[in-house]
Amino acid sequence: MDDLIVGNSGDEIESGKSYVVFGKTDTNTVSVSTVAQGTGGFIINGETKKDFSGYSVSSAGDVNGDGLDDLIVGAAYAAKSGKTYVVFGKTENTAVNLGAIASGTGGFVINGEKEGDKSGFSVSAAGDVNGDGLDDLIVGAFGSDSFKGKSYVIFGKTNTNAINLSQLGDDSKYTIDHQGDENNNTLVGATDTNKDEIFVAGAGNDTLTGNGGMDVFSAGTGNDTIIINASNITELEKIGAGNRANINGGGGIDTLKLDGSGLTLDFTKISNNRIKDIEKIDLTGSGDNTLKLNLNDILDASTSTNILKVLGNTGDKVNIDITKFVTNSANNITEDSVTYKIYTHSNAETNMALWIDTDLSVAQI
Repeated sequence: MDDLIVGNSGDEIESGKSYVVFGKTDTNTVSVSTVAQGTGGFIINGETKKDFSGYSVSSAGDVNGDGLDDLIVGAAYAAKSGKTYVVFGKTENTAVNLGAIASGTGGFVINGEKEGDKSGFSVSAAGDVNGDGLDDLIVGAFGSDSFKGKSYVIFGKTNTNAINLSQLGDDSKYTIDHQGDENNNTLVGATDTNKDEIFVAGAGNDTLTGNGGMDVFSAGTGNDTIIINASNITELEKIGAGNRANINGGGGIDTLKLDGSGLTLDFTKISNNRIKDIEKIDLTGSGDNTLKLNLNDILDASTSTNILKVLGNTGDKVNIDITKFVTNSANNITEDSVTYKIYTHSNAETNMALWIDTDLSVAQI
């Protein structure tokens, strides 16, 4: 069962406390004083007076790869620049002291960059931004750059060494180039530069346009559209530790759309952790484009469904192993003014289907 974290930044002379409440099946009221005693969860005590730890808290995903979800606790007023603590998940209910976390026991600390930055004022999970199998996180510092603000993406890691934002190089942290909020945002990358950029959208129905480069897209929880071009596809196909190109549609019904003509999006050349949580692929572009994929690519595309929908127009093409599917034109489905021919995997136990716009041609791999 999933658990939850509750922050109380004003407790204990403003050092702050946070409470981790374990998931349960009943509806009985939970008292944080009981949790503080180790019943039904555990307490996280602040490090120093006036730190206001717990002002922002969040789940973090599995940052260190041990199979347990971890937690983030922000303390924006700690040490003048702010601190953020990553608390590793655990199965027992003993109290956690952030002073111990800062010393590398049970997690690690992220120290702010400059006085007045208030790093840790907002914290959040980011998913696996760099595709290394470890979940990453976001730390906001709204006071940075004369209150223009900065957000940092911190990559997951297995050690407990402290992170100092002032000392990190480009291989260890990224500043988010385009950040959304709870509204419907349009985030557009730099044009004509193939610049490597990070896009982090929020809860709205957003449109993210890469415009080329080794871009990283985290689309958030809305019904989003991610637009990529030939340069983005080239970067997604590259292999090696230095390649951080990544597309994460997040929650909702998300569409991956091609920009250009003569493009081939070949999932068989792209690592299965580079594109995830995509429910639709739009080949329309400005000319004829091609999608190539196999059975595993369909299964890997989304964590919420085994149905992948492909749309486009006359001239666009899908290359698949047709022998692995059964289809019947009598079972065509029209949705949002698009008529799809339904290709169902011949093994019905997989519950897997490919919906292909009838305007597209389908060819054997």
